[in-house]
Amino acid sequence: MEEKNKLDEQDVAHLKQEKVRCEIEISALKQELEMVKKAHDELCVQSEFRAEECKSKYVKRIQELECGLADARNQANKLEAFMESKSLKWKNKENTYQSFINYQFGAFQELRAAMESLKDDVLKTRRSYSEEFKYLGTTFKSLAEAAENYHVVLTENRKLYNEVQDLKGRQHCLPINILY
Repeated sequence: MEEKNKLDEQDVAHLKQEKVRCEIEISALKQELEMVKKAHDELCVQSEFRAEECKSKYVKRIQELECGLADARNQANKLEAFMESKSLKWKNKENTYQSFINYQFGAFQELRAAMESLKDDVLKTRRSYSEEFKYLGTTFKSLAEAAENYHVVLTENRKLYNEVQDLKGRQHCLPINILY
């Protein structure tokens, strides 16, 4: 009987240790999930900050280009009035300004394409983190289910063990009972 009590106490102690280990593991997983979530949120904030920063740079650059274009047009108007008699020089200047405008327009289109590419990268990153969070959630759920099933099996094993112990105790008594 004392051995049985010792075994029961050992089983209880082992089960308590196993429960503590499972709780620690669940806690660690929760902390890891929070860290990944914080990292994701920080990355999103950084990406949005970078996008806003790039957008403001592009807007500023566009304004500078528009100012440069406005200055170029004003200067062209002055030259046109001044150089009506010198049409050949004026044609050369006009070609130069047209090249400048085309270059600026090309630069503007490149900036726009870069902005769209950055926007796509941010969206891809956001989708990737979303998928990772779904995967972590599924993994956490399956771990919780496994822990829950473990406790059910453990209870059933304890019950079966007790029944075996009871049967072992009755086995020794059977021959005595049969004699009566």
